Amino acid sequence: MTNQLLTAAHGQAQQLALSVDFGSGFTNAFNKVISFVPKFIGFLAILVIG
Repeated sequence: MTNQLLTAAHGQAQQLALSVDFGSGFTNAFNKVISFVPKFIGFLAILVIG
């Protein structure tokens, strides 16, 4: 009976791991980096000029 419970728990964990969407996290991080870069370049330009 213990083996059945372990197998069922492992199957649920594997199914849960497969349902995680990593693509949206990478897209979100990429969008934040892309929006930060122009601000950082502007900051550096003001720093050099000033």
